[in-house]
Amino acid sequence: MINPVLLPETETRLRSLVEKMLEVNKTMNLTAIRDPNDAWNKHILDSLQGLETELFDENQSVVDVGSGAGFPGLPLAIAVKGMRVSLMDATGKKCRYLAQMNEDFGLKGEVINMRAEEAGHDPKYRQKFDIATARAVGGFVEVAEYCLPLVKIGGHVVLWRGKDAEIEARNSEEALDELGGFLKDIVPYQIPGHEMTYYLVSIEKQNATPRTYPRSSGLPKKKPLDQILY
Repeated sequence: MINPVLLPETETRLRSLVEKMLEVNKTMNLTAIRDPNDAWNKHILDSLQGLETELFDENQSVVDVGSGAGFPGLPLAIAVKGMRVSLMDATGKKCRYLAQMNEDFGLKGEVINMRAEEAGHDPKYRQKFDIATARAVGGFVEVAEYCLPLVKIGGHVVLWRGKDAEIEARNSEEALDELGGFLKDIVPYQIPGHEMTYYLVSIEKQNATPRTYPRSSGLPKKKPLDQILY
C-alpha cells in the first residue's frame, strides 16, 4: 500500500472531503461507509493508490468514469494540484453533488452527466483524455469498453480492481487489443484495516478504438467483448 506523504494543507482538504461526503451521505446514498476513519482508508487512501502508477501529474487531463461519490477522481484532483479531472456519472443527483465538491475545493474539471456509452461517441469527449479511471464500476472488459474510447492514443486507463484482477485482466487481453489497448501493469496493494489484496491495473492505449465501440447502452454489461469476440 502506498503511504503518500501529503502536505498538511492537502491532508486537511482531503479530510474535509470525507467530512462533507459523510454529511451529504445522511440524505443521499453515496457510500455504505459511515465511519470517518474507514472512509479515509477505503476511499481516500485507496484512491491515492493511483499515484503509484506515476501517470498522474498536473499536465494530465483525466476522466473518472462512473464517478459516483467522486472516487478516485476527487482525491486525485485535490492531491495533484492543477490536474484537470472530469467526473462522469449518469445519475443527476450525484452529478449535482460532484459539482458542489468541485466548487467547494476549487477544482478545474467539469462534471459530465452522461452514460459512458454515450460519451464515448461524443466528439467532445471521444479520444480527448490522457487518462481514464474507474473504480468499482463493473466487469473488467465492460469497464475497458467504457474507458478506452475516451482516451487518446498513448494515454492510459487505470482501473481499481478486486481479488480476481489478475485472472480477469489476463483473460481480457484479446478484447483489450480489439479496443486498441494493451495490458501494461497489474500492481497488488492493501488498505489499512482490510485483509483483502486489491489491484491497480494499467492499460496503455496503442491504437484508435474502432468507431463501433462503445456499443449501445447496456450491451457492454450484458455481452462483454471477451465472451463474443472469439
